[in-house]
Amino acid sequence: MQILSAEADTADISRKLEQYLGVAKGEINRLDYIITQFLQAIRPAPLQLKVTSLNAVVEKTLELLPARTRQSRSHREDQAGAPV
Repeated sequence: MQILSAEADTADISRKLEQYLGVAKGEINRLDYIITQFLQAIRPAPLQLKVTSLNAVVEKTLELLPARTRQSRSHREDQAGAPV
């Protein structure tokens, strides 16, 4: 009787161990995915060099400046007679 009981306990322990290992493997895979995504997000993108107009770059940059800064710069240009 004790042998059957010991075998049943061993089978139960084995089943629980497999279940725990399955959960651990799932968590390891989830952490691997999270870390991979994080590392891809912080990796700098490769440079994409191309010939472009410097004037276009300056114009786009000026569009991003607040209106007040553009007005101030325009006012200084008028006073000096040349761009600053």
